Amino acid sequence: MKKSVAVVLLLLLLAQATGAFANQFFPTEGVLRVNAFLRAEPSTDSRKILTVLKGTTVTIEKMVNNNWMYVQHGKSKGYIRADLFYDTTTGSPNNKPPEQSSGGNKMSGWLPAVLLRYGTRGDAVRQLQEGLTALNFNVLEVNGIFDSRTEDMVKAFQLSYGLTADGIFGDKTREALNDALGFYFEMNR
Repeated sequence: MKKSVAVVLLLLLLAQATGAFANQFFPTEGVLRVNAFLRAEPSTDSRKILTVLKGTTVTIEKMVNNNWMYVQHGKSKGYIRADLFYDTTTGSPNNKPPEQSSGGNKMSGWLPAVLLRYGTRGDAVRQLQEGLTALNFNVLEVNGIFDSRTEDMVKAFQLSYGLTADGIFGDKTREALNDALGFYFEMNR
């Protein structure tokens, strides 16, 4: 997740630094991965104009202070933190907005819908580790390897949310973690 945000910010900085030529790379639309406040100024202390819901597409007019987007939503204009948008600069399915599953429920927009357990490796494990670390379930090292420490933190998370503490990151644990992260991001904007 941090890598995705870093890529977007790097592209946006490049666009600002190189002038008109790079503006063709600047995204004109952004999709929110969590509910976000549209603010009057680029600051978490500024007045909240309205709440823009997760999954909403807004028009991005410019980047401000390297971490805020000046956007238009309907007739309202204001600022939203850049890290609250999906990374739409890659074709990776982990960075796309949530899709409708065949059951009609939205799949996770943050954590991929794959089964993770001890021994699994890859970007999905890294995202899991980042999510657990954000919620103070410290996995020690965010390395993309589902090691014994990651398994212990998944178990601790499962216990704290009333789930079966088997250390396997399946559908119920993913849903609980996504809900917890959504609340975390909402409270920490």
